[in-house]
Amino acid sequence: MRARLVLLCAIAAAGCTRPNPAFGDPAETEAQADGSSEADTELDSETEAEVDDSAEQDTGMVCELQGGEGMFIEVPPPCPPNDLGPNAGLYDRWFKVVDLEANHWSVENCDANCVNCEDLIPAPLVVEPVPVGELAGVGACLRVSGRRLGDQAEDCEYHTLLVQVASGSNNTTPVLLARNTSLLEVPKVDAVNGPGIAAFNPALVVADDCPCADFPDDCCDGTAPTLYEFDIGQAARVGVGEVRALDLDQHPVEFWALDAFQPGECGEPLQVAWALMSGG
Repeated sequence: MRARLVLLCAIAAAGCTRPNPAFGDPAETEAQADGSSEADTELDSETEAEVDDSAEQDTGMVCELQGGEGMFIEVPPPCPPNDLGPNAGLYDRWFKVVDLEANHWSVENCDANCVNCEDLIPAPLVVEPVPVGELAGVGACLRVSGRRLGDQAEDCEYHTLLVQVASGSNNTTPVLLARNTSLLEVPKVDAVNGPGIAAFNPALVVADDCPCADFPDDCCDGTAPTLYEFDIGQAARVGVGEVRALDLDQHPVEFWALDAFQPGECGEPLQVAWALMSGG
């Protein structure tokens, strides 16, 4: 909420006629001038006091809670639109890694289990700011599944993602589960390939909030600005901006808590962004 301070100043001016001061009593004229100056000083002091009081009141009405940075996910085209039936927008493709950097792979398109890969210009598979380059190296076979918001076929920005590394025919290991919205669930993980990751479902727990009654301009239908933290099980809670290591399926993983924030503004959904990384 932006506090608003409106200071209305009314200045009244009145015209009059009086004898020329040069012909009047100098002492009387000086006294009149001094009296006017004192009155102006008192008025200025009162005005400053009113401004200070208003500023103090407004300072107490500011909700300073902020969310995190979120995540950016981009997959190689073509990307199906979301308006073509019950499976619309589903993305399920196979790729071979030909190059990598910290936050993205360069991949070429393949058939299932990375056969018949196309020898074309590689396309980026980006997950920022998560260091996905650590999860699979050059030559790795990836199965990439995702869902997105929006209905433009040329738009390849996605909002949920599952990346699995194939180590043989129909044998895949999940290495990345990412969610960048509160409006879509993450793709399902086959419990045979990763039971701990398949069951992973972090819960939101209130970390701090601004009472809606005190901040009406920030609230819509009684929803207050609220900052959450993630309950990831194993008696662990992770705050926004933190990374936490834990064990799933008897091997280490990392949970990246990127955002968990309710802005408290009309029409604004809950902001949720997190990623679970596994070394396979």
